[in-house]
Amino acid sequence: MPNAAIQPDKFSVLLVHSLPKWKVLALFLTVFAGKHEKIRGVELLEASYLTVTSNIPIHIQIDGQTTTCMKSEIKKGDDSVSVIPSK
Repeated sequence: MPNAAIQPDKFSVLLVHSLPKWKVLALFLTVFAGKHEKIRGVELLEASYLTVTSNIPIHIQIDGQTTTCMKSEIKKGDDSVSVIPSK
């Protein structure tokens, strides 16, 4: 997130839509130069609340603890980010 900044009410979100494998490799190579945001299929957003859902269990890590979930709610409070996984 080349232009990310700490904000009291929002966090930065990077979405990578379905990409062919070769384009995923190109994405990783451009991250170091901050050029990944120009690749078609990459979207940069800001949010204060986000819900991630999946048809299969997804691996997540919260404060060093790992688990899996099917749905996760991410909320930005006044001074912290909360992640609430659910099975």
